[in-house]
Amino acid sequence: MNPSEFRLFVKLYRQQHTKAWRVKNSNPTFKMLYPFAIEETYAKDISAYQQKIVDLAISRLSVVIPKLYRKDDLREDADTDELEQILNELEQQLALVYGTTYVSSGALGQMLEHVAEKVFGFENLQYLKITKVMTGMPLSMSGASWWPAMKANWEATNYQLIKSLSKEYVGKLNTMLMTGWQSGWSQQEMKEAIQGLSDKITGYRAELIARDQVGKLNSFIAREQDLSYGSDGYIWQSSRDEAVRGNPRGKYPKAVPSHWAIDYAICRWSNSTIYSTDGRTWLPRTALMPMVAPGIEICCRCNASPYFLPLLSEIDKEIEEEA
Repeated sequence: MNPSEFRLFVKLYRQQHTKAWRVKNSNPTFKMLYPFAIEETYAKDISAYQQKIVDLAISRLSVVIPKLYRKDDLREDADTDELEQILNELEQQLALVYGTTYVSSGALGQMLEHVAEKVFGFENLQYLKITKVMTGMPLSMSGASWWPAMKANWEATNYQLIKSLSKEYVGKLNTMLMTGWQSGWSQQEMKEAIQGLSDKITGYRAELIARDQVGKLNSFIAREQDLSYGSDGYIWQSSRDEAVRGNPRGKYPKAVPSHWAIDYAICRWSNSTIYSTDGRTWLPRTALMPMVAPGIEICCRCNASPYFLPLLSEIDKEIEEEA
């Protein structure tokens, strides 16, 4: 679907209705949903890949660490050698789990493709409803020329993020073990530190990647789909809950940039430094407002709701002139 084709479908549909109907339906609004369930599942998938490395580390260290503390005369270089052996095993495990690229990684590559397609499908269902309102029939995004490259880029980026998280874990584990042993940590302190690091990698950090990357892909798809319909405009739509940055009654009332400050504003995909309240007068975004599209800032759950008023105004004017 290109802008000219979509415009033709819209015009043919609106020509079938009266002028009064066209006036009444000159500015349809759409509430876009965010793929929370996909994000949650993706976070669990990322956690599962980190868990493979964590399980190996904990199983090996649970044997070695008690042995270190039982032998007061164990030489420091011997201790280091044994710990380094474990870290080498973890590096080998990384190669087995991740391969060299997201394609060669097998199951991980398949998982990433599955997540990307689920987000695409989620957006497609919403646009089926939108196009039915606009043209009288649902128009699928399937076959979109921009999707294969976008999906490949997203998968490659996420492969690197997930792999880097595991490598970061091994690196931090190495530093922590050496620091703890040389600083005289107790066995309990060592175990608690290892568990704390492991929980962070499989919990919060996995959730952060999932939220950030699903939000970004959601935004990328919306942008390309709107532009393919010939619409450069969108309405900024926050999730409108207590977690929205800048919500005066929420968790982050003083957050800057404030996504609450730009909520409901009319924006342009082609220029993220301006906004409008009426679609006619464009103003510079204030210092409080984000200078990017929804979903682009880290962990942003905001959506872009399609804005078709300019397109419909042009089409309705043509219909009246041709009548």
